[in-house]
Amino acid sequence: MHNTTLITAVMAILSLGQFASGAETGKPNFTGTWELDAKKSEGVPEGMKQGLTVRQEGDRIDVEITMSGAQGDRTLPDAYVLDGKEVEFRPAIVGGGNAKAGKRVAKWAEDGMGFEAQERATVEGPQGEDEMSGKRTWRLSPDGKVLTIEVDMKGRGGPMKSKRVFNRK
Repeated sequence: MHNTTLITAVMAILSLGQFASGAETGKPNFTGTWELDAKKSEGVPEGMKQGLTVRQEGDRIDVEITMSGAQGDRTLPDAYVLDGKEVEFRPAIVGGGNAKAGKRVAKWAEDGMGFEAQERATVEGPQGEDEMSGKRTWRLSPDGKVLTIEVDMKGRGGPMKSKRVFNRK
């Protein structure tokens, strides 16, 4: 009986410690520098290197995407506002082309492991203007060392899917 009371008291103290430290449940921290693990990724052009620098404040995530490969070196900005409201954004076009305008709705995942963004955008590519739509899902591993970004888009050229796995540097 004494051991049960002690265990209950310890669990209660640990729970209070989480609230006292200000830890927010359900919101992983993506802030940091990330490097693409091409061997674990899918739908990534051969020889492409990619990195992310992520800054997160509350419900806003700012991303700087750096890439090098057959198309040369490029740096693209991107941002997510994770409040479930529609916002305008300029798509970061990884595969080339010119981004025009887009709308995105992003919100935290209920399981606390990441977020999902639904988006649609107009892109000017080699075959002319195209309307793209779909979703991006960011997931952080429980230890915070692996970021997986899945992209599932469709446009005039059909479906485009990729899974990019990044390791925290």
